[in-house]
Amino acid sequence: IYCGKCHTPKQFKVTISSEEQVMPIACKCQREKDEQEKAKFEKINLENRIKENRFNAFSDSISQSITFEKDKKPNTDISKLSRNYVKSFDTNTSKSLVFYGGCGMGKSFYAVCICNGLIDKGFKVKFTSVREISNKLWDCTNKEEIYRQIAGYDLLVLDDLYAERNSDYMNEIIFNVIDERYRNRKPMIITTNLSADEIGNSKELSKYRIFDRLFEMALLIQVKGEDNRKRILKENMQAEINK
Repeated sequence: IYCGKCHTPKQFKVTISSEEQVMPIACKCQREKDEQEKAKFEKINLENRIKENRFNAFSDSISQSITFEKDKKPNTDISKLSRNYVKSFDTNTSKSLVFYGGCGMGKSFYAVCICNGLIDKGFKVKFTSVREISNKLWDCTNKEEIYRQIAGYDLLVLDDLYAERNSDYMNEIIFNVIDERYRNRKPMIITTNLSADEIGNSKELSKYRIFDRLFEMALLIQVKGEDNRKRILKENMQAEINK
């Protein structure tokens, strides 16, 4: 039997134990239809996975919508570096990054853009802070499971390092998180208001262990420029004046 639409066979003959039998097969148009259905299913599956990953990646809904399309400084070095990082990202080979510099320079903004860019490509990422991790550890009975989860993400972003209080307990959490990523050869991005001198010349032993490990695995990227928060404030004030 041949298909009346594509005129390709819908059956074929096969010999089994010396007996000839007729077996059904998919004609050309049926195979094309099956491929289209498969592609449609895979697209829906990917979209659902991306939606779930984006929801789980951030603790707030605003970050889910922050992308490079909202970047008002696309020609700066940090913007180009961030875009290239997404373009060439490989969870097994990409380097870790430390974005450091003053407040309002856009460190967290570009880290979030990187996260959303990688989520769109199907990667599983997590944008968090030491305080958030500390709260999870405080409430759970299996702390090793929390650290295993941290190690499992394709990319981990640790935002605003040392914005929390400085203590041996917090330093131990920071070291464990970084060390877990290091031992599993997984990249991470850290944002911090610390200066290069504070990062490189810490006299505290607990901090020295942390930064020593970071220097082994990460590139330090200084983020410079106009304070974005002050710029937005000026723009808002000017908009009110011009009403």
